[in-house]
Amino acid sequence: MGEEITFNGVTRTVLKNQELLARFDEIAYLQIRTIRGAEDSEHILTAMLQTGSKIEIYTSMIESDIIALADDAADILGVRVVRKG
Repeated sequence: MGEEITFNGVTRTVLKNQELLARFDEIAYLQIRTIRGAEDSEHILTAMLQTGSKIEIYTSMIESDIIALADDAADILGVRVVRKG
């Protein structure tokens, strides 16, 4: 069973497995970080908060999945996506 990410437009909150991660207005931007290993790479989508803290949203070995999720989430949240690594 996988993780469930919810962007609730009514309450303007981001939930992960029904637990509050952040309110829309707390998120400054989204970041995709790539960690390269000897055999493969791991891609991590993180919400960077206005306070300087960060919250991991999702991790995948499939880069196209993370990019699609980041683009969709950025559209909903009205923020930019920054790539790192």
